[in-house]
Amino acid sequence: QDLRTHLAILILKQVQKMVATGFMLNEIDCAKKNWFGFLIKTKLECEKNFEWLTFTIKNGKLLGKGSLTENGNKYDFTIFCSPFFRGRFERVIVESKKLKRSVDTHFNGDGTLCLYHPVYDLHQKPFVSLVDVIPWLSEWVYLYEKYLEFNVWLGPEYPHNIK
Repeated sequence: QDLRTHLAILILKQVQKMVATGFMLNEIDCAKKNWFGFLIKTKLECEKNFEWLTFTIKNGKLLGKGSLTENGNKYDFTIFCSPFFRGRFERVIVESKKLKRSVDTHFNGDGTLCLYHPVYDLHQKPFVSLVDVIPWLSEWVYLYEKYLEFNVWLGPEYPHNIK
């Protein structure tokens, strides 16, 4: 019986250790608990895949900056990423001359881009990684240019009045 007690104590200590190190945390809570490592990992992934953007970590957020050009129009992007943002982890701001900001051109109420539906496009994941979001910036530029040409958004979209 002493052996059983000893094993039970060892198992309990191991479980406590696993809980203390975040073993039982979901992916969002784990990203928050290990926020600096999360931002470093995200920065390295993005730098490896997107040479047109530069990244720094500042004030607990990953900051990305870069520009894309289409049909002579330059689009300057500023990306903020943090696991502490409510809802989606990233916020993307775009600046360009005579930019038409509206729901039709996929801007959120806070002026950031709406690049995906925060529920339907997750595909059973707790969040969309920034490395997966960035290619949608090129798609947004292309679709925005087509919107200027045809006055209709030609890409996929969800109604913005869904509750």
